[in-house]
Amino acid sequence: MNNAKLNGKDLITTGIYTALYIVALFVASVANVTPFTFMFYPAVASLLGAVFFIMLATKIQKVGAIIIWGIIVGLLYMVLGMGMTLPFAIVGAIIAQIIITKTGYTNFKMTTLAYIIVSVFFIGGYAQLFVTTESYLAESVNRGLSQEFVDGLASYATVPFLIIMIVVSAVFALLGCLLAKKILKKHLVKAGVL
Repeated sequence: MNNAKLNGKDLITTGIYTALYIVALFVASVANVTPFTFMFYPAVASLLGAVFFIMLATKIQKVGAIIIWGIIVGLLYMVLGMGMTLPFAIVGAIIAQIIITKTGYTNFKMTTLAYIIVSVFFIGGYAQLFVTTESYLAESVNRGLSQEFVDGLASYATVPFLIIMIVVSAVFALLGCLLAKKILKKHLVKAGVL
């Protein structure tokens, strides 16, 4: 376990991988075209962003990088109107950081588990839809969403559908990590992960 503090180079590298992850989030936003696909945006984002999370976790083997990543991504969601994502992102990132730090930065299985957990935590951004459904839907109308779209969201604001979202996000995060493993095999071997 590397207990060294993050230095300037580490922070720059964290910023680069976080920025690439954010690009993946924007690409994943094509999922927001219908109410049904909107509900699976976290799953699509976790699939596309996995490679950058894995790179961050294996490149910067120091405490704090994953937490900084989580805070920045959570702040982005807050700016985009999903403020509930921030606390979930921070808690998820802290849990992921603890898992990766305690089990070793070269343990790909545990890094994958950490990413699955943080990906599921990002669903917390939808908490308003599931917990304060009426106010969330009213706010959505005020933000310019069509009544048809909002009615579609209302039909998915159920506990069974939340469970489906969690399972699908976990599976997509796993698939994303397996894809990242194939793409980054040479880098991961060099880093001692494979």
